[in-house]
Amino acid sequence: MELAIRQEDNLLRALVKPYVVRQKNEGADAAAICEAVTRPNVRTTPVKSTDQQAARVVQRTHELLSRQRVTLIHGWVRLALAEE
Repeated sequence: MELAIRQEDNLLRALVKPYVVRQKNEGADAAAICEAVTRPNVRTTPVKSTDQQAARVVQRTHELLSRQRVTLIHGWVRLALAEE
């Protein structure tokens, strides 16, 4: 008789704030991760595929460039209005 056990890879979500005890260091981070893993109601998120990660990189780069462009245009407008 074969017993098949399937384990899914999941990542702990960024809910680290409730687990902060003192200062942020490697030991405190490891203790918080161990505590979070043992709790049954901690939400996890599935590991993203390489294509999903690449799409998110493109999206974040576009958002950054858009914000920088808007900031630059606003600076030009402020400069033009200050000259008048």
